[in-house]
Amino acid sequence: MYSRLTVQGWLMVVLCVMGVVVLCGSVSIAVLQYRTDAAIRQLVDITSPARATAFQMQAGLRDQETGVRGYVITGDRRFLEPYVEGQQAEQAAAARVRERLTGNDDLLADLDAIETAAEQWRTSYAEPLIARVSPGEPYPLSTTEADRGKAQFDNLRALFDRQNENLVSARNDARAQLQQFQSWLNQVLIIVLVALVGTALALTLLVRRAVTRPVAGVAAACRRIAKGDFAATIPVEGPSDIRGIAQDVNDMRRRIVDELQTSQAARAELYESEELFRKSFNSSVAGKLLVFRASTQWIVERANPSARDLLPGLREGITNLDLLMGSDGMAELSTAADSLDGDDNARLTMRLTDGRSLQVSIAVIGEKPEGTEFVLHFHDVTESERLRQLELAEMNRAVEVQRALVPGALPATPGWTFGTFTSPARQVGGDFYDVRVRQPSIVLSLGDVMGKGMDAGMLAAATRTALRSNDPAATPSTVVNGAAGILEGDLRRISAFVTLSYVRVDMDSGDFLFADAGHGLHFVIRTRSGRIERLASNDMPMGLDDHWQELSDRLAPGDMILLVSDGVLDLWGGSIEGLEDAISQCADGNGTGPQAVVDYLCANADEMLDGDDVTAVALRRG
Repeated sequence: MYSRLTVQGWLMVVLCVMGVVVLCGSVSIAVLQYRTDAAIRQLVDITSPARATAFQMQAGLRDQETGVRGYVITGDRRFLEPYVEGQQAEQAAAARVRERLTGNDDLLADLDAIETAAEQWRTSYAEPLIARVSPGEPYPLSTTEADRGKAQFDNLRALFDRQNENLVSARNDARAQLQQFQSWLNQVLIIVLVALVGTALALTLLVRRAVTRPVAGVAAACRRIAKGDFAATIPVEGPSDIRGIAQDVNDMRRRIVDELQTSQAARAELYESEELFRKSFNSSVAGKLLVFRASTQWIVERANPSARDLLPGLREGITNLDLLMGSDGMAELSTAADSLDGDDNARLTMRLTDGRSLQVSIAVIGEKPEGTEFVLHFHDVTESERLRQLELAEMNRAVEVQRALVPGALPATPGWTFGTFTSPARQVGGDFYDVRVRQPSIVLSLGDVMGKGMDAGMLAAATRTALRSNDPAATPSTVVNGAAGILEGDLRRISAFVTLSYVRVDMDSGDFLFADAGHGLHFVIRTRSGRIERLASNDMPMGLDDHWQELSDRLAPGDMILLVSDGVLDLWGGSIEGLEDAISQCADGNGTGPQAVVDYLCANADEMLDGDDVTAVALRRG
């Protein structure tokens, strides 16, 4: 029976069975995979993006409410910019949400409700209120009007919450469906795997009976041939293809004789390769050593001329590596050798007893009766190490200079308390701050130089010095314009700029003047109302403009000024809204001190591995 059917024929039978199993499994897997992909698309391309876009639409509405409130309070038409931009952002986001949720009537109903309520709020409250405000003059908003506007916008916030809940529910449903399809897919895969294992066992039994026994006879004859009996006969039995194998073994026997001749030629080529290695070894510019490591010492077997120049003891016949490199260096080398695994290599810097430094690379070549054989490549790095130490010392000096410029202990100022924090992203940072007290004025300043490292740190020190050259009683616009004039040449020469907030507070009245040079991170915390006000101008940073205007406001008892750098902004998600929420959580109207506020906002500064400098300064009245 076996002689009539070849091994390949039996294999075809088994493979056909396996093919049927694989085909059925593949169809099932394809169907489940299609459904899984559909669930993933629903989750990734529709539900999740729709939720993110809904947040943008809601943010646009909040910006409108903020703009209206700011315009009513100040009469400044610049506050209408968030209102107009918020409408545009709302409309664009609503269109994108509607496009993504096509066919989902429940979620579209939430969107329609929000758009209807928003339009009602604008037409019945916001637009009429804007029309009643005279530009440049604050509008005395009555309690009734304020309550009515708040009630309408609170309704919008409730619709926001319902929309967010429904979007989260839709996302969770999509996740559950995805998990179900994945579970079914795993079950089908297990079934296919079991079927394949069973078929493989059947194939094993077939091979044993139809192949293994005949092949064993051929193998016995092959062993005799391997021992040199090239006249040994090969039994020809079993399936037709096994008989063909026997004939092929005879052909192999003849080829062995030919391979013996080829082997002799290969040995000659190997000798030439070894000779080439020897020439490369001896002509290398880097020092090279072939060494073996015995139980108690390292012995040099071969050294090239460069190694003899770097280790003069080799020319005197010294082969003990401990004597050539010193016990301390050899301890480091032994540790590196112990860490090697297979074909790995290790690099280290060794200091010799004469004070020189060598950059060493070590790799394993093989094992010998005397011990393990290694190859060492090394070159002298004494001068580069010296230069690196000089650079490090210069950096340390720059660090000390910048630390000396940080304000020391702040003076006791009755009725006023301070809070400060600074953490550079590197040893030398680009942020700086200053606090100066001279009756009747308190001056706060915080700036951020573009970039990090030594250049930014030196420019920060120069900017702080230029600011300090002015009398604390001088107005902020005068100080900023004067400092910009001093630094103009340096900023232009290195194509840099500096953002800055500069505040002068009257200690008696609480009135303050400030100039904002493109910084935009100046906040006032109103303790009684719990409001967080962001004060900023449209002025450019120092180095990009030549004039800065001056703005004013007042601190009531308990109010606090807070200046932060953009590193603090990054700690809270990189958005103004996120930072304002964090400030609100800390300064919740319970009289939290300025140092506590600063420490809370900067608590995670050490976790920013590649982030920006983190700096904050706060001043509270009363």
